[in-house]
Amino acid sequence: MILTGGDLPMDIASAEQPRSAMLWKLFKKVLADEVPSSMPIHHAIGNHDIWGRDKDACNATGKEPFFGKRWFLDEFGYSRTYYSYDMAGWHFIVLDSFDLDQSGPEYTSRIVGEQLAWLKADLRAMAPTTPIVLLTHVPIISAANFFDRKTETDSDITVLRTRMHVDYRELDALFVKHRNVKLCLSGHLHLLDRVEYNGLTHICDGAVCGDKWKGPRQQTPEGYGLIDLYADGSFSHQYVSYGWHARRGV
Repeated sequence: MILTGGDLPMDIASAEQPRSAMLWKLFKKVLADEVPSSMPIHHAIGNHDIWGRDKDACNATGKEPFFGKRWFLDEFGYSRTYYSYDMAGWHFIVLDSFDLDQSGPEYTSRIVGEQLAWLKADLRAMAPTTPIVLLTHVPIISAANFFDRKTETDSDITVLRTRMHVDYRELDALFVKHRNVKLCLSGHLHLLDRVEYNGLTHICDGAVCGDKWKGPRQQTPEGYGLIDLYADGSFSHQYVSYGWHARRGV
């Protein structure tokens, strides 16, 4: 099975409609060419998958039928940007990290409103013996954030609301009630880290594109996470660097 953590085309959040359409077509062609049709694929939405998030760059009015998260939904035939499913004795929850600011391109990373109510109900519905994997684009908890170039450091340390979930305390309290949540996966930072907190493992994997096709992102090379899930609720994880190298000066 393939789980994608979002940011699938190369940034339709700031590309006009013709280029965005080309990028979606290219992404889906790569999947069709390289992935066997029998392989299940499940996608999370990333901040760069939200068309018109930067209205000016996209030349968007906000009235387009595919505006915002709609384009992502239409590409995959999803009814919502959050959902769950079962496979091989495990339960998988895919969430939407983005509470969008209505006035501009920014967002706050958190689970709110209908999605939060749905998440609580979905967790309650699961038998406590069923192990759960949860996927978000933005990390719920991340150590890599403190080494990220966008983290502000002066007399205090500030992690931006666009770089880590601001509701991490609330989500952690929810997971304490549901100890069968075993693993939280994310991406977004293009940096690799693993945090063990309160009996739960949070893994932020790197990115296939590294530092947006310019080479490794700091110390994390281009790659992806490979995870084995076992019937007893345990798992193993390794980060696979697949050997792609940026062409300097191109």
